[in-house]
Amino acid sequence: MPTLIIGLMILFGLALVAGAGASPRWAEVEWSDFPHALRVIAVAAIATALYTVLGFILTISLMLFTLAFVVERKRIVPAATLSVGVTLLAYYLFDSLLKSPLPRGVLGF
Repeated sequence: MPTLIIGLMILFGLALVAGAGASPRWAEVEWSDFPHALRVIAVAAIATALYTVLGFILTISLMLFTLAFVVERKRIVPAATLSVGVTLLAYYLFDSLLKSPLPRGVLGF
């Protein structure tokens, strides 16, 4: 499985390099969405720092909820439903189907 993932990463990387000529030049890029991008990067950096401490389920749920509710300003119920649903689906996929060990965190899950 790791060989397949690495192969796909190389393939997608080559596709990005091949299509790079169609992109606008660096000086022509619109930077109006830069503050939004910084918020997303900050949330991802905090989640990365807390990943092994809080564990997969809690960290990813909190990250997705923060991104949906705080950054994207979605309503609280859809944001919570999205964060919990996607996290549990990803947990089932990686932990049960792919047998990939995920951090449990200090709370044991």
